[in-house]
Amino acid sequence: MELISTNGGNQYTIGLHGAETAALAVESDGAGGTDARWSYNRSRFNLEVTPGYFIHNLSLEVSYTGKIAAELPTPCTSSCEATDYAYSQANVGWAMTRGSTTTALPGGSVFYVDGTVTTRYVAPQSYVTDFDIALMMDAAVNARRTLLDVNDWGTPHYGTSTAELQMRDVRLIMTVSQVPEPATYAMLLAGLALVGAGVRRRRG
Repeated sequence: MELISTNGGNQYTIGLHGAETAALAVESDGAGGTDARWSYNRSRFNLEVTPGYFIHNLSLEVSYTGKIAAELPTPCTSSCEATDYAYSQANVGWAMTRGSTTTALPGGSVFYVDGTVTTRYVAPQSYVTDFDIALMMDAAVNARRTLLDVNDWGTPHYGTSTAELQMRDVRLIMTVSQVPEPATYAMLLAGLALVGAGVRRRRG
């Protein structure tokens, strides 16, 4: 893990080195049929919470770059699209473990990445004690040859399809705050009580 940035306050962005899947690329032309490649990564990271502080607004951000392309026949029908001949998918799951309890956190998938895509998944909890984060990520690309035309002698002419996908950056983004002292809670409750009393007097 490496601290990438802080907003000058209490928000931190941490890069998770070793969590990226391998870059995938596949090309299918007249010399072959369907080809597919898979990549899988499972990583585990421990986050230590300093006494007196807690982590909240924890999210996992993942960026991808990819290319989907196909040399298509002319004319094309309504179902003739590059995504029919080239395919990519990446899946991200993560879970938090405290002691003997493991809780799955919201993850998701992206499909047909053409360009750059960034996703963010938010953990719906705060963390006062140390915990582990387990990441489960996999990706796949697939490309199949495209029949462009058949000449007068019955010889088929195939085009080229290309699918590429790379998981570029995996980052944890978190906000770290101090745990309020008991006296702070007491002052807050007293303040809320005074506000409530003032509201009642105005209504009376």
